[in-house]
Parts: sequence; structure tokens; C-alpha cells
Amino acid sequence: MAEMNIGSHCAFESCKQIDFLPFKCSWCSQLFCKVHRTVENHLCSEYVENKADIQPFEGTKSYPCASAGCEKRELTQIICEHCRNNFCLSHRHAQDHRCASITKESENSYKHTAKATSIGSRPLPSKGFGRKSKKTLAKVALMKVKQKATGDKGIPETERLYFDVQFLDNSMIAQNKPLYISKKWSVGKIIDYIASTTGLKNENNTSSDKKLRLFNGETGHILETEASIETLISDDFYSGCAVIVDYVQPTVTRLENIENYLRK
Repeated sequence: MAEMNIGSHCAFESCKQIDFLPFKCSWCSQLFCKVHRTVENHLCSEYVENKADIQPFEGTKSYPCASAGCEKRELTQIICEHCRNNFCLSHRHAQDHRCASITKESENSYKHTAKATSIGSRPLPSKGFGRKSKKTLAKVALMKVKQKATGDKGIPETERLYFDVQFLDNSMIAQNKPLYISKKWSVGKIIDYIASTTGLKNENNTSSDKKLRLFNGETGHILETEASIETLISDDFYSGCAVIVDYVQPTVTRLENIENYLRK
């Protein structure tokens, strides 16, 4: 019966023991036991001769984080789509590295919003704006007035019109009061309601020389007391715009100094 040949002798000179599961060196291709399997333990001559041919890697091994004070590095680039700088995983989001580009965009956005809000807080000019621009500004004005407007809660939402009421108090100081009223009301009823909510003295039913009247805050034109407010809605008079209430002589049909009523 033939003798079975199982395993191999370790190629290391001072070992030579049989290993049933020998390890093959990838450098010299000889078989070694588990003790001498490493190139260091069997003093691999091929490895020593060839390692000098291995050139050190001179490329970028990692990418530093651009966030101030961070010393982390990543094996791959993580570029911010806004500022185009490289960041580590911890600072990869714009808010995490306080992205300068985002901050600048936010400031510009804030300035734009502030400008629009400022425009919405005063009567819109009748000239210099196209129809589309005026509609946009009107929406801004309406949103601002709605935020603070008060009124009769019994008025259905679908019937409400919003106005920023401008007036002068007893000390002739400009004041304003955002209100909502019913589009079914007449201008006369609106004047009475404004007087009751702002504390203005209303002597329209007396023989007083001056009467409390309502004016378009954009054009300065008087709004006739008998007219229904919904019939007056137009490009120059809309829900969200400013209206001015003041005591005037019966002959006055237009205010020439509407800027005096604007709250500073």
C-alpha cells in the first residue's frame, strides 16, 4: 500500500517541520508553517530584493477640512456645493461649517424681504411699477396687514377686506391700526367702525364744520360715504392697502399731504 503524502515541510532551513496546511509566500512562492509564514519570520530574500523597487505613494493621501480649527482629514473629497471648499464628514453641511456663501445669500435674501416689507408698510406709488410688480407688492402688503389686523369676528372669512388705517392722534402724531371689515359695508359704516376702534371723535351726525372722512392711502382721493366698499376695489385700492381717516372740510376731495399720515 502506497504511503500517503499529506502536508509539506516548512521551507525555513532551521524548521523543516511538516505542516498539513502550509502557507505560500506571495514573494518567494515557497511553503511555510504558520510560525514562519510572514516575510519577516522566514527572512524572505525575494521580499528584501524587491521592496526597493516599490515606489512610495506621493499623491494626496487624504483631504483636509477647510473648517476653521478642524484638523480632520478624509480619504475622499467632500466639496460644499456653495463655497466649493472641502470639508470632513462633521462639517460637510453648509450650516455645520457656517458657509460664507450661504451667509451672504441669506443676507441678500433678508435685505430683499426687508425692502419688500418696507414697501408694503406704506401706500404703494401709482407710478413706476408695472401691473405685475404692483400685484406682488399688494400681496406683500396684505400679508403684513393680516398678521396684526383685528375686527369683528362675526364677519365671515370670505367677506373680509383688510386695510392699514392711518390717522393722526390728538397730538397730531401719525398712528396706524390694521383692521378687517366686511366688503358689504358702506364707506360711512366703515368710518364709524374705525372711529370706535381707534378712539377718534366722530361728529359726522352733528353740525360740526369738519367731518371724519376716509381716503385712498395711495392716491389721496376721498372715498364717498354712500359707496359700498367692494365696488371701489381696483388696482389702486385693494385689500391690504393703506387708508387714511381724518377730519376735513366738506369741500375737500383729496389729501395732498398723505406722507404726513405715515407712521415713522
